[in-house]
Amino acid sequence: MIYLYRLWLFVGSAPVRLSTVATLLAVFLFVAWRFRARRLAAMYNGVVAGLFALFLYEILFNLTGGFPPTDLLPIQGIVVMVASIVLGLLQAKRHFVLERLQAALFLAFLVDWLIWVLIGFPFNLPSTQPLNLVAEAFNVSTKLLLPFGYATGLRNTKSG
Repeated sequence: MIYLYRLWLFVGSAPVRLSTVATLLAVFLFVAWRFRARRLAAMYNGVVAGLFALFLYEILFNLTGGFPPTDLLPIQGIVVMVASIVLGLLQAKRHFVLERLQAALFLAFLVDWLIWVLIGFPFNLPSTQPLNLVAEAFNVSTKLLLPFGYATGLRNTKSG
């Protein structure tokens, strides 16, 4: 059963933020467009980039928050997470080029993340508690900066 509750999309009992779904879709579309010369490569690289960047983000989020990154994942979810990280690292080796834009996005992510940690790393959970807008702003901004720092660095070939 899939249903919406405030900022979350529930797939069964697992909450997924709408910002996560939107970021995954945006990264997929952006990377697929960059690799559009070959349709299969576009789809593959879009999926790998989206899953890699968001699983990397979720691992960092969970480790910073003090709980295991596999806390809510069934075994098949853990397999998808590990496979996405491995495929993403292979993709980065083959297609990622670090230039000024990517460096600026990663630096902005690190500064944003550090400030978030320094203020206590507040975050919202799917509950009836009032929404913490500061926590939400940090969640959304860092969730955009890391994946797009990665996605903008992907090239069809490393030389181009």
